[in-house]
Amino acid sequence: MSTIAASKVDPTKIVLEGISILRAAIDPSDAYIAAPTQPATSAWTCNTAWNIDHKTSTIMFSIRIDLQGVDKKGKEIGLKGYYELGFRFKITNLKDLTQKIKGINAVDGSLLATIAGIAYSTTRGIVMERTAGTFFNGVVLPVIDPKQLLENVAVVKGGKG
Repeated sequence: MSTIAASKVDPTKIVLEGISILRAAIDPSDAYIAAPTQPATSAWTCNTAWNIDHKTSTIMFSIRIDLQGVDKKGKEIGLKGYYELGFRFKITNLKDLTQKIKGINAVDGSLLATIAGIAYSTTRGIVMERTAGTFFNGVVLPVIDPKQLLENVAVVKGGKG
């Protein structure tokens, strides 16, 4: 089994070229709107995807956070929301962090974890700011290991927000 040789990711070679909120919504049910209650916490899930363009040395990384307001017993209260963000990164030394393995360009996992960490941390702030003043009243997503975001290209689950 081939593995990528250990290499150092240099954060100064990572340029965040853009961030876009691709989709976002807060969707309370009619019953919730009729009798809103403050969620005790927010359950959440996270899905990620990325695309690497070796010709332009860019990585497109998207992250979607789905939120669910719950009461103290963990029961859904009819309050849902989601935020999907897209990030465009330019990696000025991408070639140095890439190896051909069985004819495929394999990128250093540390680079992908670094990109995921930057994107998730930024998303945490955007979600907190965008949910402030809503029925969610400011969701604070937990700090996580960014490598979790890369497992099976997706799903990290959490509670308490």
